[in-house]
Amino acid sequence: LPAVPLGADRLAVLTTLGLLGATARGEPLDPFVRVARLAAEALGAPIAQVNLVTDDRQVPAAAHVRAPHDPAEWTTRVGFDRAYCQHVVAADGGRGVPIVAGDVRDDLRLGASRVHTEAGVVAYASAPIHTPGGLAVGTVCAVDFRARAWGEAEQRVLEDLAALAAHEITLRMRAADAVAVRAERLARLPDTCCRSTPRRSVTSTAGSSAHSPRAST
Repeated sequence: LPAVPLGADRLAVLTTLGLLGATARGEPLDPFVRVARLAAEALGAPIAQVNLVTDDRQVPAAAHVRAPHDPAEWTTRVGFDRAYCQHVVAADGGRGVPIVAGDVRDDLRLGASRVHTEAGVVAYASAPIHTPGGLAVGTVCAVDFRARAWGEAEQRVLEDLAALAAHEITLRMRAADAVAVRAERLARLPDTCCRSTPRRSVTSTAGSSAHSPRAST
């Protein structure tokens, strides 16, 4: 499979933010969970996901899966042979563009994928999630098992939800930057600045002066 542009940069961002570690540990990422649920409900889709895309994997950060479909199938990391979202983030040199397919069999990139041939997905709609610098690091997407025409209103919903997910990414990046800056500042301080030394209070100093021989003369 062809490499996804800026895959190493994308992997570095997701690793630094702790998102890949959280998904590997099965920790719920609540903002993304809500985004996936809203996407499924707004589009009437059986499955919606918030996916992160590394250099060689699609990593679900959250998924809303309706019965009778198996949630485990849609919350597992998969290679690009079982994914669509790498096409979204790869577009425009890694900045990402939405992909909307009412029937993936009409799209050579999507129709031959195991997402269709094995999982049975027929319709796919997505919007990229961006960092503040414009790098696409994932998607908000919805799938269906029948052909359907995704409307403009539904696409706008996905783009709005992707913006909400991007806001969470931005907050995490700012928090990580603040921690890094603080650590750098502490590293530059002399050792003596980090040690507490006993100091006499103004009150105790004044009291001792008042009782000194010089003060009583």
